[in-house]
Amino acid sequence: MASESCPVCGEEADADVLDPHGHFTAGDDDLRLESESDDEEDDLQSLKQDENYSFTYSFEYIAKNYGDGKYDIHTADMFVQVDWSDAQAGYVISYDVPDIAKIDPEQGNSGAEGFYESSVYDRLMSDLESLDIGPQIIAT
Repeated sequence: MASESCPVCGEEADADVLDPHGHFTAGDDDLRLESESDDEEDDLQSLKQDENYSFTYSFEYIAKNYGDGKYDIHTADMFVQVDWSDAQAGYVISYDVPDIAKIDPEQGNSGAEGFYESSVYDRLMSDLESLDIGPQIIAT
């Protein structure tokens, strides 16, 4: 019987026994330290900051398209709400553009989703990152 130092606690252990001191639990195809979370949701929950956040972002839209690259440009606000969801184990993002009825798609504008993706999303992710909220805890 060969012995060696246990890599977890340093005590002498039988080198032929995989887990002589019971530090590990058997999973499906892996071994994890007993102190490691068995539930990914618990890991995400530990990354949770505040319950919710509110942001306002301004973006430009085409009020009137005269053609030949001539436009009247106006500004609208998008209100973004970021709320923690226990059910989804992450932050859920919602947004609203109160003036969306003034934004005419026939002038070359997209809808609220298009403005969110092109003008707001990157700024929101940057703001969330500065609050230590990374993409791994944004529910999709």
